[in-house]
Amino acid sequence: MYCLLFILLTFISSSAWADSPDTHNFLFVVGGSGDPAGDSTIFDTEIASIGPLAKSSAWSTTLLYDGDRSGSKAAAKNAFGQDAKTFTQQNFSAAIQQYETLLQEKKIKAGDEFLLVVDTHGAQHDPKELSHSVVSEDEALLPLDQIQTLRDHLQAAGAKVAIIDLSCFSGSTQALANDNTCVIASTDKDMFGYGLTSPIDLFQPGNNLEQNFISMRMKDQSAQFPNISTFAGKKTTEFLHALVPSTYAFTGDEGINDYYFTEMMKQTSCQDVRDKEMDDLNKLFSSFNAMDLYLRSMIGIDQLEAATKTYGETMQGLRNTYNQVAKYEERQEMIGSDPNPYTWGQIARMVSSGYMKEREAYLKQKISDPSTTKEDLADDQDRLQNDYKIEEAYQRLQSVPEFQSMQNMESNYDKHLKDLWPAAYQVAYYEKQIYRYLYEEQSSKCSSPNPCVNFSL
Repeated sequence: MYCLLFILLTFISSSAWADSPDTHNFLFVVGGSGDPAGDSTIFDTEIASIGPLAKSSAWSTTLLYDGDRSGSKAAAKNAFGQDAKTFTQQNFSAAIQQYETLLQEKKIKAGDEFLLVVDTHGAQHDPKELSHSVVSEDEALLPLDQIQTLRDHLQAAGAKVAIIDLSCFSGSTQALANDNTCVIASTDKDMFGYGLTSPIDLFQPGNNLEQNFISMRMKDQSAQFPNISTFAGKKTTEFLHALVPSTYAFTGDEGINDYYFTEMMKQTSCQDVRDKEMDDLNKLFSSFNAMDLYLRSMIGIDQLEAATKTYGETMQGLRNTYNQVAKYEERQEMIGSDPNPYTWGQIARMVSSGYMKEREAYLKQKISDPSTTKEDLADDQDRLQNDYKIEEAYQRLQSVPEFQSMQNMESNYDKHLKDLWPAAYQVAYYEKQIYRYLYEEQSSKCSSPNPCVNFSL
């Protein structure tokens, strides 16, 4: 699945390619791809937050961003003071080769800094990959593993290397970290990314990357799980991994809940994901059992545990109802001549959510627009008639007892899901405080190399 990903590579360059022998901070920015057609992308705000760093710290930038969106190109030029090349596999490979040439010519030396930041949609980890892939303007997945050889050569030359990955599933990029490479990811390897609420904190000049990460994480209010490749970061993530991804699955953007709800009813794999999250929460609660009662109360663990138990029971009841409904052939409704039947659940959600009414209004507006082509007009009229038939099927199913049972269980599910949100938000709030406490505690126990401290902006 694709999702938000932001990679910024820092390399020195005075033009679109890095080629200046006199500077020592190299910034390589790639991204802005995979969004629907339009003038801008969802990544433009993050691009703007990086530009001031590049200017204030005299980073020389190689910029591969977006393709043909005028608004995004303008945002990138305004932020970095230069035009961006299109983010394609060809340009990405060419940029890497430019850096390899600088290494061969001894223009990248010990102590120089190289920062990679990626800002585009990303995909979940593939077992064949070490990290994961991102979307380029080629409309294809570009593996981030391609950076490994350059990373190794930079390290061999004594350069400092860092990667900031702000995508969905960006936790997978932690696989590229080592004693000489710092990696910061905006979310967990199994989680979507929704954009950090304060990305500019990551790029504050005058601090090292660890300081900026901690500052950003304490302020961030997004529904994701920022993490860092330090020893303390890994240990803290291990402890909190069960809490925050599961908590945020219940909160944040309602689309998360809609996604889990829909997919849970369609695919066993997503049911397994939800079951695993419930198991993770139960394990977490067990680890909190020895905690001081006052601390448990302050964090809200008891309330979350109770709400989760009710939610789990309701979810299981809904699943049982769906299993019963699946026994009836009527669960699949043919809509007109459509060869793909709609399930009862699909019909119920399309109509009860208000989606059908919104689409009907949109289609009617398009049909009445004089600029609509004859081909589009015919297609839109067909879609509108299809929507009417779906609504007719919904009304017909109201008299089917099994359909009514399914809808009642869905309503019960939604009620308990909403009851869970306040408890989950409470835990998510205190998670930030717990994270910092645990991080500092783990930091005091370790003297291993920390490339994130050694990398100063």
